[in-house]
Amino acid sequence: MACCWGPGKPAATFVMLDYDGLVLDVLNVGVIESKFSAESKMQLKEFLMRHKPHVVVVGVANWSCKLLQMDINETIVEMLHDNAGDISLEKFLEILYAVCGDESLPLLYESSNISVSQLPARDGIIRRAVALGRYLLNPLGMVATLCGPRKEILSWKLTPLEKFLSPDDKYHMIELVMVDATNQFISGLGPRKAASLQRSLVTSGRIVNRKDLMTFPGISEEKVFQNAVGFLRAQNSCGGGFNNLFDGTRIHPESYCLAKEYAMVNYLEYGNGDANGNNVEVLERVLSHVKMERHLLKAVDTHRNVRPEILLNKKETLNDIRLELIQGFQDRRRPYVRPSQDDEFYMISGESEEALCKGMVQVTVSRVQPEDAICDLKSGLTGILSKQDYTDDWMDINELTDKLHKGDILTCRIKSIDANCGQVYLTCRESDMRSIHFENNQDMDPAKPHFKSRMIVHPRFQNISANEAIKFLRSKDPGESVIRPNCRGPSFLTWTLKVHEEVYANTNIVEGGKEHTDAKGLPQIGKPLKIGEDTFEDLDEVMDLYVDPLVHHLKEMIRYRKFSHAATSEVRKERAEDQHHPMRLAYRIGLSLGRPGNFILAYTRLSIPQLEDIISNLGRAGTLLNPHYEYIGLCPKGYKFQEKVFKNIRHLESYFHRYMHESAPSMQLVAAKTNYGCGWEEEEF
Repeated sequence: MACCWGPGKPAATFVMLDYDGLVLDVLNVGVIESKFSAESKMQLKEFLMRHKPHVVVVGVANWSCKLLQMDINETIVEMLHDNAGDISLEKFLEILYAVCGDESLPLLYESSNISVSQLPARDGIIRRAVALGRYLLNPLGMVATLCGPRKEILSWKLTPLEKFLSPDDKYHMIELVMVDATNQFISGLGPRKAASLQRSLVTSGRIVNRKDLMTFPGISEEKVFQNAVGFLRAQNSCGGGFNNLFDGTRIHPESYCLAKEYAMVNYLEYGNGDANGNNVEVLERVLSHVKMERHLLKAVDTHRNVRPEILLNKKETLNDIRLELIQGFQDRRRPYVRPSQDDEFYMISGESEEALCKGMVQVTVSRVQPEDAICDLKSGLTGILSKQDYTDDWMDINELTDKLHKGDILTCRIKSIDANCGQVYLTCRESDMRSIHFENNQDMDPAKPHFKSRMIVHPRFQNISANEAIKFLRSKDPGESVIRPNCRGPSFLTWTLKVHEEVYANTNIVEGGKEHTDAKGLPQIGKPLKIGEDTFEDLDEVMDLYVDPLVHHLKEMIRYRKFSHAATSEVRKERAEDQHHPMRLAYRIGLSLGRPGNFILAYTRLSIPQLEDIISNLGRAGTLLNPHYEYIGLCPKGYKFQEKVFKNIRHLESYFHRYMHESAPSMQLVAAKTNYGCGWEEEEF
């Protein structure tokens, strides 16, 4: 299943493809700020349950697409909880996940003539989604689709060095690679012969075996047939002796006799068979036996029982025959690997790491604070411009709000990248804009960390990157953390916390007392340390007064009886099951994947029309109640909710109870006139 994000017109589009990449179904759903509405989420769940895909791929062209991928995975988790107890559905949902896919090639396909001819009645976003899904199924086939007469593949960015090639040279190299990697372009068949053969096959229908191909125009010549036939498969061929048994394999007809001899001799020796019956019957038993007992043929010495003259001239062919008999048409590509965080980031930016770090970008200021400005890039990424990086004379500026305003457009350069948060750190200092540091070829090895090592000795500190921090914490329990260098520079550190499985939160620690002219002192830790408005003397104090209390509250929340991975669906389920007490509050607290380190409070809150509808028709109660959401922040002093801080969950519950009670007096009056009781019961808290 492939998904392409849409801002509304067009909407987010899901396409379900079969094994061959043909369209089975299409779903258009609306998203609000990259999140599904309750109705859209229900449509998606039904779509997933109806088709049961193996994987969902989301085209990533901006940060909204990444948030959409996270929301899809959150929806899958909700479905898993909704269907707890159904073993077959649980097995399907446990292995289902949404991955990010590069949209650069699908975008070329969307605007190509071949996409219009293949999918004439489909909108552009559907054609793009189809290409995205096909690219995941068969990347090489999708590339070959764009290698036609119009050569759309030339617009695909392959390497920064391609600017030194002419279009003809680039296309020649692509053709060479395609021929080396696969016979996607059938040997002996140029565009005219291939088109003629395809038309003939469509009009004549199914062929019986490979030799029938010689009756078709374009391939009837002996040399053309010999070059092409080994790459044209005749499935389920029948009649005409043992040759047809090999027509569905990649074994060339000129090697059929060798394949027969090899298979039969080894079957008789290792499979304890006999040679009674004619050759076709024995060979059918051979091939059937190989399918059932492949380990026998795997154990065979390829060169045993083979005549010396064959070993002299057909050694490689014999090895290929053995592999084809063990598992015909096996796909020998490397196993698929999910994109890393860095891979996803460069998909979003649409640029390579080298281009991003060397080039200039135009940004729009969206919010200005005294010490830094938050900016928007065209790709949807967030840029951060600190006061120190705004100008070389930054010490003369009191606050950045005196110089910048919302809506200002700036030309900046990217200093560093935090792929984990989808953020880039910017500079527009005149010295940086003309600095040879940005112009010279840099060591852009993506495996190397994007930070400078620090001279800090502390049990919680490690000189590792954001990705390495996640790998380090992945096997740890929630609440474990590490302090690491910050890619913003030597005046910052980052505290990375494992909130839950695959959920990590990062907090900046600002170091004071740093002199940027002191090269020796920069790698060492500065004092004091600040996290937000809180100030600490050293890292030990950070751990004692900030980290440990916050982790205590995190673990308390995870153990809380109302905590759930699928908060929304469980609230809806609880309300549907408790129709006879519509004034009773149903709520759950879950993780916020979009804001790691925060929680989401999901609850149902009845309106008078809903209540009257429930009174008149209890059967529809469950469909009326869509949960409301509010955020709960996590901090060392407890939990932040509605601009207030509560030192434990019990105090937060009491406030929430009182807040909901006082905000709906009219509801209580309606409930009092019925036999439903007075609302929320104490045991709910």
